[in-house]
Amino acid sequence: SSLMEQDDWSANVATLEKPEVLSTLARVLGVSEFLWQDFLRLQHETLFPLLDDVATARKAPSLSELSASLSGQISECDSREARIDCLNVFKDKEMFAADMRHILWPGRAFGQFSQELGHVAECVVAHAVDLCCQAVSDRLGVDPPGRMAIVGLGKFGGRELGFASDIELVCIYDDSGVEAVPGVVSAAEFYCRVVERLRTTIRSNRAGVFELDLRLRPHGQAGPLASSLATFSAYYQGEGTAWPFERQALVKLRAVAGDPGLGDEIQHLRDSWIYCDDVFDVAAMRGMRDRQVRQLVRAGTFNAKLSPGGLVDCEYLVQGLQLEHGHRFRDVRTTNTLEAIDALLGRQLVDQDAWGHLREAYVFHRRLIDALRVVRGDARDLAVPPSESPEFTFLARRLEIDGSPAGLARAIDRHAGLVEELSARLDPSGA
Repeated sequence: SSLMEQDDWSANVATLEKPEVLSTLARVLGVSEFLWQDFLRLQHETLFPLLDDVATARKAPSLSELSASLSGQISECDSREARIDCLNVFKDKEMFAADMRHILWPGRAFGQFSQELGHVAECVVAHAVDLCCQAVSDRLGVDPPGRMAIVGLGKFGGRELGFASDIELVCIYDDSGVEAVPGVVSAAEFYCRVVERLRTTIRSNRAGVFELDLRLRPHGQAGPLASSLATFSAYYQGEGTAWPFERQALVKLRAVAGDPGLGDEIQHLRDSWIYCDDVFDVAAMRGMRDRQVRQLVRAGTFNAKLSPGGLVDCEYLVQGLQLEHGHRFRDVRTTNTLEAIDALLGRQLVDQDAWGHLREAYVFHRRLIDALRVVRGDARDLAVPPSESPEFTFLARRLEIDGSPAGLARAIDRHAGLVEELSARLDPSGA
């Protein structure tokens, strides 16, 4: 019925008479119930043109092409509500197109899917921030005070987005040259209002999927939605009150929107705070991992992200080595995990065998998590299903691991074991 409610439903259905279109549709929607639900909810008007021209759809637009396209579409809207709707339709269309390319051409270079999703996210966040700043400025009757930058963290900052990723970011403003005027809204209030609007401007169709995560700001959920540069600096620098895990999270910090000069300044400050002569607190990192396993992993299951030997152990090991050696080698400071692994090899901080095993395990876990999410449509449930279940068989087929469930089970055990062994051998503490 959703299809028939569209003005051009008959023309859309007629495209299914083409064998190549029908085959493509079956491949895309047969992979995942949640993709089928998205198709029925709001994507069919986008999907049919893509399916009808698969050759063109294979080439992903660049970040500049996405930005130009979205800017043009927003400029044609005649109201704030229409601009917000336009932004979200664009987001959903481009995310679905990236998902479709990933499903139809799984043999592409690893990282290409993340790059495509990252470009969409950066484009949407930048335009959403502009819309929100303009809305707050219009409402209060003042120009945006000082400078403001949006920094990405986690997978967003690391250019590592996958299926159903959330968007971790922090809003930081610099009001050092702004004179306080009685009766005029402060920079703090202005940018907190901007972030409040941002949370409702970018819509998430499903929990955890392109959902803004603001918890990594100073003082977490207890802190203001936007942080001044002075507060951000006091919190994270040498004697600041940030927890070790919060300082470790800054490894992924990358400026993504707002004032480019302020973004660069924040990144330079980050380097001085975490890539320094201070001894990396390995005990704190181990304590965090122990708590994650105890509190978040169901007994008797393997969680592809959080279980011992899973993705987080890969990431924490690499980040620990970055924090240990980054003060000496600038190329080790990258926000991207695979780039960091390669830089560690280039600086002879890991040997060839460790590099190969770590890289292979990281890619395997990323692919496993993507496959789990695309099948379930749930960003948070990353427990691998029982090996005798139909879901596990489907997962093995999707990943093309040795062509069998037994092959996938062996691969999971092998990679988890290698990561645990590497963590013990390459521990930054030298233990």
